Amino acid sequence: MYYIPLNNLNGKIISNNKIYSTKYFCLLFVLTFIFCLHFLIQKWPNKNIFINSQNFLNKTLLNTSNLIFERKSLLEECIENEENRNDSKWSLECCGEKMAYSFIVQTNEKLTENLMSGKRFDCKHLPLLHTYKLADKYKIQQKIPVKKPGDKDFTIVTASNVKYFETLRKLLYIIKQQFGCSQKIIGYDLGGISENKTMMEDINSVCLLEWRKFDWNIIKEDIHSPRAYAWKIFILAEIYSQYDTFIYMDTSIVIDEAKSFDPTFEGIKDGKISEAIFFGAAVHSIQFGTNFRTYSYLPLVSQLVQWDNTMYEAGFNIMHKSEYTRKLLKWALLCAATKQCIEPDYSYINCTSDYSSTVGTCHRYDQSVFGIINVNGEYQRSILSTGEEFLPHSHADHPRRKVKYSVQRYKELDKSLNFAKGVECCKQIN
Repeated sequence: MYYIPLNNLNGKIISNNKIYSTKYFCLLFVLTFIFCLHFLIQKWPNKNIFINSQNFLNKTLLNTSNLIFERKSLLEECIENEENRNDSKWSLECCGEKMAYSFIVQTNEKLTENLMSGKRFDCKHLPLLHTYKLADKYKIQQKIPVKKPGDKDFTIVTASNVKYFETLRKLLYIIKQQFGCSQKIIGYDLGGISENKTMMEDINSVCLLEWRKFDWNIIKEDIHSPRAYAWKIFILAEIYSQYDTFIYMDTSIVIDEAKSFDPTFEGIKDGKISEAIFFGAAVHSIQFGTNFRTYSYLPLVSQLVQWDNTMYEAGFNIMHKSEYTRKLLKWALLCAATKQCIEPDYSYINCTSDYSSTVGTCHRYDQSVFGIINVNGEYQRSILSTGEEFLPHSHADHPRRKVKYSVQRYKELDKSLNFAKGVECCKQIN
């Protein structure tokens, strides 16, 4: 056997002391190529070795869609395999994704650590986390600059159905007056507004308002009830996937001074507060206003140690993209997709016991969910912080207390105010 050394001498290849002219090798190469080409033509199914350029282009254009479909199919196959496993009910994960909410609690003067964990959420909800980029693979490791009102990448979000249209008009008017005519707004129709011609005339007159019709099909029918507020969590998840910083307001919110938000944005920027801020606080605890069945999925730190147990209102909040808010919305979304988490059996909005009770006789749905996850999260951050200045919601110096606003339910816009003029686009200055 001859081994051809990797050296060349005057256009000839040397092999074990024998010299062969290059022209013989060229002739051999040409004959081999002709033979292979003839064989390929005979064996080709369509008797055509040429690739249709248009088909190739189409395949290239469809490559991304096929890849997405393939990933979706693989995810569905993985979920099916997980559900068929005999030991799946004992697993805390689905396809490598953590699907059981848990956190560490320190007791015995911080000498003992206890893991509190809830039930695993159904694997079939895993695609939701990928849709809104809340899965653990989307972990946020870098600090994202905070956007503020007036920034093109900042938005204010609200939602309403036909029943609350008049308070929606009031909110839209106030937003434009307080934050300026150039402030973008995203509004969700929860039902009945888009089909009303008169109402849509008002909606279409609002400058920089993006009107979206909420798709109820993304929520299971057993939690379609507007009072379950699962829709709100789905909206927050969608906006979170599109914007780095945003404010959500129920239509009952009335802003008195936009500048009063500045300390809150500064607190987020400096890392002194969490990136999820809930401005209002109820007069009762989380435990008082939460159906105890929710704890089977989302345990509460205050059940084991003394910590902030205040229920914060979910109708007015700021979300800024960070690892903290990714986790918060991940677990909130899984809960919103699970009836026995967000609206378990025997859930009632009206409370029948005294506010001092620690046994819930009523339920606050999304408010209970966000309250549990946020209070637990701030506890975790507080015990893990090493000297950094961190202000939980309960702290007297938390900047949320400086925001000037009020809640006015069912109150319409003052009839003396010109709605169309108040929401018109900024006038061009020559």
